[in-house]
Amino acid sequence: MVNEKTEEPAPHVSESLTRQTLLNILREQSFENSHISGDKLGEILGISRVAVHKHIQGLRQEGYTIEAGRKGYILGKNMPPPFSSREFLPEEHITVIPVTGSTMDASRRLSLLHPQEEFTLAALRQNKGRGRQNKIWESPEGGIWATRVLYPECSTLRTQLYVMAAAAALARVLKNLNIPQVSVKWPNDVLVSGQKIAGILGETLTSGDRISRMALGLGMNVNNPAPSGAVSLKDITGTTENRSSLLREWLAGLDTLLSSKEFKSNSPGWWNSIMHHNGSIWTLRTANGVLGGRCLGTDSLGRLILQPGKKTKHCIPAGEVLEIKSTGENNAG
Repeated sequence: MVNEKTEEPAPHVSESLTRQTLLNILREQSFENSHISGDKLGEILGISRVAVHKHIQGLRQEGYTIEAGRKGYILGKNMPPPFSSREFLPEEHITVIPVTGSTMDASRRLSLLHPQEEFTLAALRQNKGRGRQNKIWESPEGGIWATRVLYPECSTLRTQLYVMAAAAALARVLKNLNIPQVSVKWPNDVLVSGQKIAGILGETLTSGDRISRMALGLGMNVNNPAPSGAVSLKDITGTTENRSSLLREWLAGLDTLLSSKEFKSNSPGWWNSIMHHNGSIWTLRTANGVLGGRCLGTDSLGRLILQPGKKTKHCIPAGEVLEIKSTGENNAG
């Protein structure tokens, strides 16, 4: 985020910069599996050995594993680093805060202070997290609760596609990690073996028929205990996962997909190829009542296509899935 310039940094800012520089030095040393002494660190940073120890303790309190011995300090490698703003470069515009009501609400306030600036806001936990239709979203420590703010300047008719792209991008990240049976459930869920691991929430600010600001919220069970009927990544892999890397990979994958020819084309193949229970019998509650039929995927605007009979098709822009009956045909889940 943009910061106001001052002639001299405030004490807490200077301390944070020193601590960040210290962490960067330890990272470089860890790549070489090399220790570095407190005296050497003090010489590089221009501070006393006592001050070095104070900053080491501060980093430990933030969750970093730093080992100390006769040879000096070295960054521990057995555990992933904490989910922290320190894990991201300034040019990535990713901020992680300890707690907020909702990253969607907080990012909306930030975007008013920094108009036209794209950024990502994440929190260690949310106490008022929400999903679609304002459903409560449990957001304890250990998950990824984040919002990406974009300025796509496109038709409001494409809103659903951005939500679907965010889900598809995360599905690709999980597939790259060799997670089995990954699929996306229209319009915004990511599943592993039919269990929900993440959801996407999209909110827009519009001007006429154009989107002037888009917020894409990600709620993902990573190292936290998953709610009943859901699953976390740690449940699947058996290991504590690096949330900073996962968030970075999702954002990179999302940017790649949004700028791709496949997303900009009128073909929804990038979604339909990984769609959960495509070809099955779906029942939904919609604005026009309860509708059902065979799912034929989605159209170019992300609307669900249902076929209740041979000569009838419904294109559904939004709805609540009530039931899915598998027919065993073209089931990505």
